[in-house]
Amino acid sequence: MENSSVCNICGNLMEYCFEVKVLCKYLTNLNHCPQCGFLSLENPDWLDEAYSSSIVLSDTGLVMRNLTISKQIAPLLFHLFGSNGMFVDFAGGTGLLVRLMRDVGFDFYWHDPFCTNIHARGFEYDPGQSPVDAITAFEVLEHTIDPVDFLNETIELTGAGVIMISTELYKSYPPKAEDWWYYSFETGQHISFFNRKTLESIAHRLNYIYKPFNGIHVFYQEKYSNKVNSYFNSKVVKFISKYKLNKSISSLTMSDRKKLLNRV
Repeated sequence: MENSSVCNICGNLMEYCFEVKVLCKYLTNLNHCPQCGFLSLENPDWLDEAYSSSIVLSDTGLVMRNLTISKQIAPLLFHLFGSNGMFVDFAGGTGLLVRLMRDVGFDFYWHDPFCTNIHARGFEYDPGQSPVDAITAFEVLEHTIDPVDFLNETIELTGAGVIMISTELYKSYPPKAEDWWYYSFETGQHISFFNRKTLESIAHRLNYIYKPFNGIHVFYQEKYSNKVNSYFNSKVVKFISKYKLNKSISSLTMSDRKKLLNRV
């Protein structure tokens, strides 16, 4: 089947991959970019229905995922920015990751126009705040029609030089519908899919550098290269960062409580 849609990552023509049924009733095509590997569902006009609840019932890994991610990114953020720095979690969902990171001691804020902030109330991001050092966007890109546009908007809004995301990657060839759970066609929320080459192409479009790190994908500006490389290439640096993190940074749990009580 011929297809003339253009890849939102690299501008190459997409190719038909196979037909799928979304939300168990909408037929559409999964298209593949032979240049950068981007996979996307064609004309996702079911999104309003898919997001009648922003967090799907079947996302049983939400809490465990946030607990794991908070432990993974804390030493790296400390290595890059020490005990200072300001951070924003985009598409932050219930605010669980923001609360976890503030409990560690990082000045994290929440942003999500489509979800209710439950765990990080009082720490919503205001674009008028100080420039942001890094942003996180975990399990987000697969929900976007144009991932580059989404990331560009976050950069323009915050000025962040480091971006950390998570998304499952496929390998060399697009998996069959029945062979990859991450498609999640039955929920209708995942519409974009990536391999490593796709993320490298996104980094190129952003003029950032890309590094994979234990399931987390880091995009960063050239000025952070030395610090990022020293962390990724040395077990000693990682160990020291974890040690210093535990010794040099204090939880914001109680100071946040006092701050919020003063607002009442």
